[in-house]
Amino acid sequence: MDMRASKKGGILMKKCLWLASTALLLVGQTAWAQTQPAQQENGVEELIVTAERREVNVQQASVAIEVISGDELNVLNDVSDLTSLSPGVQVGNSGPNPQVYIRGVGDPATNGRSQTAVAFSIDGVYYARGTQVGPAMFDVSRVEVLKGPQGTLYGRNASGGAVNVITNNPRLGELGGFVSAEGGSYSLGQGSGAVNVPLGETAALRIAGQVIDRDGYTSNGGQDQDIKAARVKFLWEPSETVSLLVAGDLAKIGGEGSGVVFKDNPGDPWRDITDPPLPYPFLFGPNTAPFTAPTDRFIDSDIKGMNAELNIDVGFATLTFIPAFRSQDQQSVSYTSNFRFWEGASVDQTTFEGRLGNDEGSLKWTVGAYYFKEEQDIFLAPFSSGRLAAVTFDQATKAKAVFGQGTFSVADNFRLIGGVRWTEEEIGGEYQQGVGGPPLVPFTSTTPVIAVGPITAEKTNFKVGAEFDLAEQSMLFATYATGFKGGGFSQTLACGADPFNPEEVKALTLGSRNRFFDNRLQVNVEAFHWRYESQQISYVGLDNCGGTTLLTRNPGNATIQGFNLDVVMRPWEGGNLRLAAEYNDATYDSFKLQQLGLGAYTPSGGTLCSSSPLTGGRFEIDCAGQRLPRTPEWTGVADYEHRFTLASEAEVRAGIDVQYAFGTRYLDFNFLPNGQDDDYTIFNAQLTYIEPEGRWSLTAYANNIGDEVVYTSASSVPQLDAKGHRLYSANIMPPRTYGVRARFDF
Repeated sequence: MDMRASKKGGILMKKCLWLASTALLLVGQTAWAQTQPAQQENGVEELIVTAERREVNVQQASVAIEVISGDELNVLNDVSDLTSLSPGVQVGNSGPNPQVYIRGVGDPATNGRSQTAVAFSIDGVYYARGTQVGPAMFDVSRVEVLKGPQGTLYGRNASGGAVNVITNNPRLGELGGFVSAEGGSYSLGQGSGAVNVPLGETAALRIAGQVIDRDGYTSNGGQDQDIKAARVKFLWEPSETVSLLVAGDLAKIGGEGSGVVFKDNPGDPWRDITDPPLPYPFLFGPNTAPFTAPTDRFIDSDIKGMNAELNIDVGFATLTFIPAFRSQDQQSVSYTSNFRFWEGASVDQTTFEGRLGNDEGSLKWTVGAYYFKEEQDIFLAPFSSGRLAAVTFDQATKAKAVFGQGTFSVADNFRLIGGVRWTEEEIGGEYQQGVGGPPLVPFTSTTPVIAVGPITAEKTNFKVGAEFDLAEQSMLFATYATGFKGGGFSQTLACGADPFNPEEVKALTLGSRNRFFDNRLQVNVEAFHWRYESQQISYVGLDNCGGTTLLTRNPGNATIQGFNLDVVMRPWEGGNLRLAAEYNDATYDSFKLQQLGLGAYTPSGGTLCSSSPLTGGRFEIDCAGQRLPRTPEWTGVADYEHRFTLASEAEVRAGIDVQYAFGTRYLDFNFLPNGQDDDYTIFNAQLTYIEPEGRWSLTAYANNIGDEVVYTSASSVPQLDAKGHRLYSANIMPPRTYGVRARFDF
């Protein structure tokens, strides 16, 4: 008997049993809900979301979604904070570029040209550059984290999921606002505020801003924050059938930017690799002088944008137009191991979305068209003591799509879901190779300007599903959806254009949403089974010319499956408890990569991957059977808050929360001993006093109370430890921090 076939059959049987048992669990759980009464005022908070391009109670949304709102938004100042709030989400950095993973699907972004697999949108506008998202996280109403491919309503580059940030809109007829100030460890000074001004009976203006100034928490000042941002929104509602919202924003990012540490440093885990005396192997040679002790790390980014949203009730549906323009000019210097990375980027993005939708009656539907154009002028100069490589790249990306999705009520308690999206994209440009490391070593070209592409791709994604109400507050749902992320070109092109292909995720989801006991208990459970195909990975390897460079390839197919349990309860007056956990079995079914030489994959180095020699000095690397990087087996959060009402009618809120990850996870694709990180558990606490009329509040907080060491991303370097294993540089989460926050509402 073919053992391979037998193994596949066993895996298939295991999957079938897993899905069947999950379905039985959902049915058994929700059957209890039929006897539960309707919502009461003292129950779990009701949340309205727009993840499916229409307003719906989150308990009636058949998507894998997590909503961050209320007091949780106080700790959401950057993309990296999503790790502490949403199980299954892991966020790291490479230089100034955030690297977001949802259930193992993400992108190890290393420069401004990288395309994240998680689509970020702010007020309905897609942000292609992740560096623009963090400065926009102020005066926020809620954040919606959608897990899994969003191929129909969100289109390209949503293979892992989507994060929707919804900021506060102007409110008609209201004069008011707030100011907030915060101080804390690492010389933190933060201020934010907003004012809402009515302009007659049909218009209003909202002006909001934020300033953050904090020293870096790595020893030489890295991972600091120096952000100034402002947003203006104007709302005009001349009639009940027409509304126009116009918004503009500005942001400035400064400071030192990225901080990188020597992973598993036996001394201070937060010791920066640029902190003199430089530890081995982070040594800089004469060609990078005066960077023997690097002091020139920085980020300087100017961001601006304008967008509008016009809604017109045409009777049978609502017509929506969302035009937007964004631009960013950014310069940065960052260090990873013995390389100094200089990056300059000028980016212009134009998007337009038009939708027609109806959310009333037995058929709720949305149809629309989307256009995206991005032009980038990039300069990259990674150099060390023996390398002064540089490249300029002018890249243009265009995408257009048409889409539609609907939910049809077959019966009062049974609905069918269907959606489809056709996308066409085109990527091309021109590049020039050279040497240099500005500002001290000017760029000198070594090749003429060479055109690449354009490469084009067409993709049709779809979603099908069903919803079934077992009771008034109990719903079962099942969906199957696909999504993809576009292809592109590798960072350096020494041997000519080096394209890589799109990746795709196909996801089956079974879920149940329930409320019990006078709405005091909410239990949501979800089981997922994803097929991850042609995964894009970036790694340092040898190109076809034998040069060391950053390459992007499509080597792997994987199966991602598990379940998520989210419980919210109000067990007694004043108490609110949340327990959320996610199990994820994410394993490569195949992973084959060809490269010149073995690089990090030498057997003596301890890699879990195998290698086979090919001709011409090339090797095939096989990592099948390994877990996807940055994917803990178990992740979760738990928090409890109790609200005390004093005799004066003032309120005191005391809370503690825990975030955890269990199961060894690898931080990169080399699967080396020093590239893995262990379990972690992080404790945070908050104490808030709110005066009797609720006009002002004072909060004291402490985060990572136990000084837990948590690495978020890492990369290997050629130097070895005493066991012959490669050493690693890494990004690291903050150590213990504390502070006080005051807010005044008017």
